[in-house]
Amino acid sequence: RNHPSVIVWSLGNECGNGYCFEEAYRFLKGKDGSRPVVYERAEQAWNTDIVCTMYPSVEDLSAYARNVRNKRPYIITEYCHAMGNSMGGLKDYWDTIDKYPLLQGGFIWDWADQSFLVDSGQWTVGSTWGQMLPTTHYPLPTCWWAAGGDLGELPGIKDDDNFCANGIMAADRTPHPAAEEVKAVYTRGRDNVVVPLREAAGKGTLRNGEVCVQRGKAYATLTGNGFEAKIDLRDGSIASYRYNDRELLAKPLRCNFWRPPTDNDMVDVAGARAWQGLDRLSAEVLSVTTGHGEVGVLMRLRSDDGAAIRVKQTVEADNEGRLQLSYMVVPGGQYRTLPKVGVQFGLDTAYMSCLFRGNLYETYPDRRAAQRQGTWYMDMGEMAQPQYVVPQEQGNREAVWVRFSGDGVVPLTLMSPDTMLGFCVRRWSDSTLTAARRWRGMVPEDCYTVSIDHRQAGLGTATCGPGVAERYRISGDSTYCYRFVLVPDDVERVCPFAMHPDIVGSMGNDEVATLKIKNITASRKPSAPYDMGFPQLLVDGRRAVPGDWRHGWVGFQGQDTVELTLMLEGYESIGTISVGACHSPGDWVVKPYDVQVQWSIDGNGWSSWESMNLANPPADLYSDSRRVRYTLTPRKAKSIHYVRLRFVCRGKLPIWHPYAGEPAWLMIDEVEIAK
Repeated sequence: RNHPSVIVWSLGNECGNGYCFEEAYRFLKGKDGSRPVVYERAEQAWNTDIVCTMYPSVEDLSAYARNVRNKRPYIITEYCHAMGNSMGGLKDYWDTIDKYPLLQGGFIWDWADQSFLVDSGQWTVGSTWGQMLPTTHYPLPTCWWAAGGDLGELPGIKDDDNFCANGIMAADRTPHPAAEEVKAVYTRGRDNVVVPLREAAGKGTLRNGEVCVQRGKAYATLTGNGFEAKIDLRDGSIASYRYNDRELLAKPLRCNFWRPPTDNDMVDVAGARAWQGLDRLSAEVLSVTTGHGEVGVLMRLRSDDGAAIRVKQTVEADNEGRLQLSYMVVPGGQYRTLPKVGVQFGLDTAYMSCLFRGNLYETYPDRRAAQRQGTWYMDMGEMAQPQYVVPQEQGNREAVWVRFSGDGVVPLTLMSPDTMLGFCVRRWSDSTLTAARRWRGMVPEDCYTVSIDHRQAGLGTATCGPGVAERYRISGDSTYCYRFVLVPDDVERVCPFAMHPDIVGSMGNDEVATLKIKNITASRKPSAPYDMGFPQLLVDGRRAVPGDWRHGWVGFQGQDTVELTLMLEGYESIGTISVGACHSPGDWVVKPYDVQVQWSIDGNGWSSWESMNLANPPADLYSDSRRVRYTLTPRKAKSIHYVRLRFVCRGKLPIWHPYAGEPAWLMIDEVEIAK
């Protein structure tokens, strides 16, 4: 029989604090002075014997423990919210807890997903429960995890979608990958296996003496002993990689700076909102060079809101078919953070197995305490198996090298000469996973999507708690140099090439020249607190992030029209004019319904107003949150000294908004004028 053991009295949960709870505390202490009384919402007020505030940051815990006036123990009621691919930073919490006696642990939220495995071929809303299957390795697309309103809705009651799918176990108690992290942190790595991963370097050398380089209008081709690599000069991708007349790539190999957002990414201010446009980059090749067994491509990858990343790529080959891909990536501050830095390509489904030298467990920068290092074999289908209720980033592992093989295909090995590489295999493209909300009806695509990464951002716990810590982010202000080597596997391995000197050198100045703006004045004063930094914020070259209103935005509340007058440093011929604004209805921010521009030589005589083009309209006017960009290229604008922008706004929230009639916000972040 179970025997209850009451060790602590609790006043309740998530109710606020006040007179009633203070009296309840006094009552319990008067009736039973032998047990502590706790109340989470008291936070650090007097009516709790244990401080147990939920979801503090590591810095909050450390600050509490260092304060000599604090005498009560701190036990975290809830922390490390395990929703989706999550639990980044668990080891940081316990490094801090172990350091200070006042910190006495906490409770991970939650143990298991609250979801149901259903067979949509037999189950409909209103019927009995769907067929429950014995394992999460279920046959898509008919079987999927249902949560929230998927099982039906009650009139007038909103559901929490997948918010309760937040366990370290799936609903059928199959462990999620984060469970290994919990085990490693709680046992202080007692069961970890750590071995030397990188073998001693051999004495082989690059043999590229007989590699032929041919450059055409659309492609540059490297050919040698039984191999051919074709670089597309329109977008810089490796369009084809053939060995012994067999194609190794099912889809071109190209730069990739995107990941399907995790549940945490969707709410982290340094997450998906800061990455807007990285999933829709278009490549512009600026220059091409060819040399002895190599092809260099300098390119600019631009998003639909005008942000750009510069990339220098060098493809080197030796006569046996080995390729080295070297990269220099310069975000240039256009993005505050990036989700990853690497490459991506397609692999035929005839590749059935993966052999790799690295960590068996899934690994992210802030979730890597669990280590089981060695040489591992995994089935490709197993690696691509869905893990969470909502499709999202998953499956990243660290390795020195990874080898893909199967029946009737040329084995392909990828290695990183300098650092561990990150890799994952999925049966769906990133764009498919990004758009999906459930696995229901998702048919596996006709090839594997393989990501090979130099860096990947952490996970954090932002769905309920802190986002990704600064040290686990990928800064948009840094420059990244890295290389990967591709080896057809019946070729004897040799040492990787030296890092190409062009990669470790300077990128050069290939930026579109912009005109210097001397001063900006507004027809109305920006509204506090979003007047700080005006007008410098509008010309600092850094795009702001929707939702993070205190950084980079200039705001005007309740205005039907706002005009900005720009004075240029000189008298210039004007190219494209662009300005950024925001649309985020949930924050009462509504995009202008028209942005107009005119220009002048002397500030007295002005051209006619012309409406600017909206480059990236919201996908859903009622719910989409995004930075929007307006552009116009004047036909004749020479010796111009002044430019004026007019924002025609909705001073009040529109009729479709739940709070229609309340003052609306216009948020502006960046003005650029190209030469």
